[in-house]
Amino acid sequence: MFTLFFLSLVPQTHTVQPAAVPSGGHRAPVTRPVTQVFHFVDGAVGHDANPGTQAAPWRTIQKSATSALPGSIVLIAAGVYPERVVVEVSGNASDGPIVFRGAVGGGTILDGSGFNDQDFQQWSGAFGLGLLDITDHSYLRFEHLEIRGLQTSSPNSFLMGVQVAKTQGVGQGMTDIALVGLDVHDIRYTGSQDWGGVQGIAFYGGSTTHAITEVLIQDCEVHDLQLGQSEAMTLNGNIAGFAILDNEVHDNDNIGIVCIGWEGTAGGSWSDDSSDQNAHLYGGHHPLDRARDGVIRGNRVYRCSTDAPIRNPTYPLHDFSAGGIYIDGAKSVVIEGNTVHSNDVGIEVGCEHGGVDTQGAQRSTEDIVVRDNLVYYNGQYGIGVGGYNRFRGVALDCRILNNTVVKNGSLGWGGGQVLLARAQGNLIANNILVARGPSDTVDYDGHANSGQDWAYDHGVVLGSSVGAAHNFQNSLQANLYVAEGGPQALRWKWQMDDAQDHLQGFQGLAALDAAALTGDPLFTLSTFGMSLGIEDYRLATAQSPAVDTGDAGLLDLGTVDHAGLMRIAGITVDRGAHEFGSTSP
Repeated sequence: MFTLFFLSLVPQTHTVQPAAVPSGGHRAPVTRPVTQVFHFVDGAVGHDANPGTQAAPWRTIQKSATSALPGSIVLIAAGVYPERVVVEVSGNASDGPIVFRGAVGGGTILDGSGFNDQDFQQWSGAFGLGLLDITDHSYLRFEHLEIRGLQTSSPNSFLMGVQVAKTQGVGQGMTDIALVGLDVHDIRYTGSQDWGGVQGIAFYGGSTTHAITEVLIQDCEVHDLQLGQSEAMTLNGNIAGFAILDNEVHDNDNIGIVCIGWEGTAGGSWSDDSSDQNAHLYGGHHPLDRARDGVIRGNRVYRCSTDAPIRNPTYPLHDFSAGGIYIDGAKSVVIEGNTVHSNDVGIEVGCEHGGVDTQGAQRSTEDIVVRDNLVYYNGQYGIGVGGYNRFRGVALDCRILNNTVVKNGSLGWGGGQVLLARAQGNLIANNILVARGPSDTVDYDGHANSGQDWAYDHGVVLGSSVGAAHNFQNSLQANLYVAEGGPQALRWKWQMDDAQDHLQGFQGLAALDAAALTGDPLFTLSTFGMSLGIEDYRLATAQSPAVDTGDAGLLDLGTVDHAGLMRIAGITVDRGAHEFGSTSP
């Protein structure tokens, strides 16, 4: 767990409380003597031959990354530091983490703009080349750093703003890594080959015997990245216990936040083994090769697209495949209280890799809870559940609860608000699903939508991209369905089977969802189009059909709503992400 060490200039003994508990557990308070040690870095006046004191600081961040003591705080002055930092020190459980802290007001900049492909050929890294690189070290915390400026056109230089990696060959565990208040931007892959890319913040658990545990990414901004085939914020492989909290991820040309499994990061080699009917014959990856036991909470993810605002040349034109938050083969993750808008896809719970693992179990994404999120104006669909074709992995036992999902699906593809694809045993309950209508003629990227092509999006609350044989044992419960034109304008493809889905309109939905309701949810303020930032999807009045009509008996409802207020304020839970008339817990 993350431990907060209070600043002190003299030795003292006190009780230390846990500061964050990503995996949901609790650590008993401990009492230990703490002697706070400070190191100082100042690129303007320092020298690496100095002792690193306030009077005689070091010049480079790298010097502190090779010299800082467990439990110490490295104070890094504002300024531009044109260097790569490879961390060679660790804190420990008894003395505490090493904290690397930039200027709290900003201006401590780790800048990679002076490096080029010749430099990158001399760098080494476990999975890629991080401007800030942390491999096989533990108990580290980085605060208030701006990380910027790496660029390559070569697909052979896999650059990252921050790389955190656990390798197979090192025998000890890797734990307690915190990234807080970082600003990561302008990391760019400018080539067009479809095997190239860069990443903003990336964690790679590459050991089958030791997971990366107790990961915290909080209050970071990750933006304006030209990613190629990669993602802005990535957790990949054997990572157990993480919290991604209150970050802002935006204006990137691929996926925003992703948790990945089954790529061979920990055990086996990567292969795109899910594209044909013989998927089960390939691979055989380790069952711990997946991110798990985490929470993604309170993040704002917007304008992540392979087509706009930045054209990604490694994808086909108008591919529109960038998800805001993407779960790809991960397990036991709670996605709650996020605001996700204006991406190609809002939130996707899928699994790209089919076949089986080394123990013969079907590779899947499972036990994912998506609750209390605002998901609106995304291109393909709002929330997706399942692999995206019949040869991919499957989504099992996921719960989509109390989300407000508004006017997604603007590409004329009929994706709707919630899309099912290779999904089994999942529950969709207590949500407000508002479909696009004929008057909604503006796309999330500012393009005008009109004509017959966009009619496929009108009224669609539920969609599917595979046949009925691959979607089964999924259930609908107590959702509020809204369509311009009234109840009979509602449309869906629940089974992707015309023989079973021929009943359109509210009558057909009620046959699937016994507690289904329709009607204006009476949001406080709801606009449409590009007037982003002024939408207010709270329920304005007790007369809303969402108020006191949800199912409070469901597991995994949580205790608070999207705004952090009590989840149940009245007779029973409301439908949607916000609870009417609620108060702070």
